[in-house]
Amino acid sequence: MSETNETNETNETNETNEIRIEQGICPKCGSNDLEYGPNEPKDESIHYPYICQKCKFDGVEVYCIEFAEHISSDGKEVFQA
Repeated sequence: MSETNETNETNETNETNEIRIEQGICPKCGSNDLEYGPNEPKDESIHYPYICQKCKFDGVEVYCIEFAEHISSDGKEVFQA
């Protein structure tokens, strides 16, 4: 019964947005035990699908891509924006 109460408290906390939303942390239960799948480029973002190993939440972390600079293929020349 204690496990059920902990789960309900976690869900209530999530519904009121008290769990911080950050990379590497499950937004449902707060665990950092995420198993990632292969990344998926999409338009101007990269998506990293994952499954939380604690609560089994199936989600995707989304990262925005922003142009920063050009670098020569040998890495010796850098042209910044």
